[in-house]
Amino acid sequence: MPKSETSRLPSKLPHMKKTLTFLAVPALFFSFVTYGQKAVFGFTAGTTLANLHVKEGSSNYSPDSKVGVTAGVLADIPIADNFNFQPAINYVQKGAKTDEPDFNYESKLTVHYAEIPLNFLFKPEMTNLQLFVGAGPSIAFALSGKE
Repeated sequence: MPKSETSRLPSKLPHMKKTLTFLAVPALFFSFVTYGQKAVFGFTAGTTLANLHVKEGSSNYSPDSKVGVTAGVLADIPIADNFNFQPAINYVQKGAKTDEPDFNYESKLTVHYAEIPLNFLFKPEMTNLQLFVGAGPSIAFALSGKE
C-alpha cells in the first residue's frame, strides 16, 4: 500500500467502531428487554389511495388519486406493561393518474416503495374493548416507478 493510503486508514477505524457500537447497543437493548416476553409476528395487507400535488412556478396541479396495494410483515414486541414496540417492513404502491379526453391524453404514474415504520404502541387493559394508540417514525425507500 502506498504511504498516503496507510496514513488514511487509522482515521477511518474510529468511525467504524462508532457505527458498530451504534448498531450493537440497540440489538443488546432489545435482547434484554424482550427476554421472557412473547413477541407476536404477523402479516399486513390492504389498499392505498395516494394523491399527488405538483407546484411549478405559479401553477398548481393535482392529478386524480390512484388505488394501490400494500403488504408486509410486522413484529409486536412487549417492552413494558401496556407498551409495545412494533417494527414492520412493507411494500407500498403509490401513484396518480390523469385523463384528459378533450386532449386525447392519459397518464398514469406508479411508484413502488419499501417502508419501514417503527411504531411504539400504548395498549391499555380494558375488559370488553381492545384499544391501542401508536406513533413513531417511518422510513421509505423508492424501489422503482413507471409512467
